[in-house]
Amino acid sequence: MEAKLTDLVNRLKSSAHDNLKAVILYGSAVSGEFREGHSDLNVLCLVNAASANDLEHLHSVAEWWTRQGNAAPLVFTLDNLSRYPRTSRIAFVECAGNSGAMFQKQPAQAM
Repeated sequence: MEAKLTDLVNRLKSSAHDNLKAVILYGSAVSGEFREGHSDLNVLCLVNAASANDLEHLHSVAEWWTRQGNAAPLVFTLDNLSRYPRTSRIAFVECAGNSGAMFQKQPAQAM
């Protein structure tokens, strides 16, 4: 699992360049409930900007990641995350309790 995640982070960093602020692993892989061959790896990407052009840079990485049997990475800007619907935020907060940052570019400012 660690090799897969390292590969993902390297691909994201290479594709998004300075736009990528953090890559966060959440869900069963962090809570200890991950089962190889059954569970997927849930990833959230925090970016500075999410224009169509910015997202296009991440497209090939997301396609590769889903072909590996994982859910497509969630992509948020910090502003998007702060405006996430309250009912959805509750579910996200539950995930946030079981999360681990795999890559974070300015730790104090990313979250």
